[in-house]
Amino acid sequence: MPEIKIHQATFERLQRLAVPLTDTPDTVINRALDALEIKKNLPELEDNLSNKVLTFTHLDVPSLTYTKILKASIDGVPVKNLKWNAMVSIFVIRAMKHDLNFDDLCHLCQVNMVEGRMEHKGYTHYPEINISIQGMRANNACNALKAISKYLKLDLKIELEWRDKKSAAYPGRRGRLHFLFAATN
Repeated sequence: MPEIKIHQATFERLQRLAVPLTDTPDTVINRALDALEIKKNLPELEDNLSNKVLTFTHLDVPSLTYTKILKASIDGVPVKNLKWNAMVSIFVIRAMKHDLNFDDLCHLCQVNMVEGRMEHKGYTHYPEINISIQGMRANNACNALKAISKYLKLDLKIELEWRDKKSAAYPGRRGRLHFLFAATN
């Protein structure tokens, strides 16, 4: 059996961790090594848990603050521009082409829009429908997407990821929103 020499201060630390009349230096060292091995494997366990995708419907959408869209599809067709505001513009354009008038659309999706060209105060102009839409936060954008999806009876799927920030709903986690209105009503 190998012998090891340790400093007096290290031995005193071992004594503080020992169960009196039960532990030997060897049992305390083994318990400390076990704890180190568990801690070393903990990030791998956390990674496995964080890889599990959280799924939400239109009824239980969590806060989407600090999220980015990874993938999206409308009725199974992939969306190319994966930003919240770009998704809203796609839906607004679709709704306008579906003969929804401007006032009804504003009421439906609660988005700041003006008819015509406006390119200040956060507005972006969409010439194909001659409407300017003001940029918004993810939660508001999602509410607009939900309302238009329901009105147009669309199947919307969004895969997203929360940024690794304390105030995010699920820091560092992935999620899936699935708004299935195609088969209802």
